Amino acid sequence: EMVYDFQVTEPPASEVGKEASQIWVQMTPKDVVQAHLDLFQETDDAPPDLVTSGASALCNLTATHWEDPGNLYAIVDIGHTQTTLCIIEGGSIRQVRTLSGGGKDITLAIGKAYELSFEEAEKAKIDNGFVLTKGAKATQDQIKFSECVRQALDPLMTQLNQTFQSIRAPGRGSVQKVYLTGGSSRLRNIGRYVSDELRVETEPLQALNAYELNNIPVTDEHHAKISTPL
Repeated sequence: EMVYDFQVTEPPASEVGKEASQIWVQMTPKDVVQAHLDLFQETDDAPPDLVTSGASALCNLTATHWEDPGNLYAIVDIGHTQTTLCIIEGGSIRQVRTLSGGGKDITLAIGKAYELSFEEAEKAKIDNGFVLTKGAKATQDQIKFSECVRQALDPLMTQLNQTFQSIRAPGRGSVQKVYLTGGSSRLRNIGRYVSDELRVETEPLQALNAYELNNIPVTDEHHAKISTPL
C-alpha cells in the first residue's frame, strides 16, 4: 500500500567493524501519490516524471543549481501552515523534518492582539510585519506588534533548535548556516531574529540567481516563493 524510496546519507563507517550505512527513507501511501498524479490527467503538455517531498525538492535544487557551501547547512522553508527543514551535507540529506507552525500562526496572533479579521491581520503582516531582536530600541507600539510575531515564531524556533542539537552529536558536526525561504521568510528582520535564536549565520535563499534563462523577475518575493517549485 506504500510507495517508498531511499537515499544513503552516510557511507559505511569503518570503525563499526562491518559494513553499515545510514539511509533516509521516504514513504507515502499509494492513494496519496495517485491523487497528485491525477492532477495531470487532463493535459499531455507536462507529464510528471518525479514525485518528491518539499524537503527533498529543496535538496535537489541546491545540489544541482548552486555551489555547495562545503559545510553542514540547513534550508528552512517557512510556509503558511508548516515549516519544512532540510539539513544538507556534501549534497546529501542529513536530516529532514516538517514542523508545525508558519505564517498563519503569525496572522492569527496579530488578529487576536489587535482584534482584526483574518484578512485584515494577513494584510497587516504582509504590508508592515516585522520582528525585533532582543534589546532592540523601539517604541511601545513596535514592541507590542513584535511580541505578537515572536509569540507565534518562538515555538518554531524551539523545534528548529532541538533538531540542530540532535545533529551536534559527537563527531557529526553542527549546522554552520541557515538559508531562509518560503513566503513567511519575507517578514522584516526575520533573518536577524533566526540568527539570534539559533546562534547560526542566516541569509535568504536566492534560488533564482542560479537560473539565467527565465522570464521571472528577480525580486525578494519571487526568491521566497519559488524555491520548492524550482
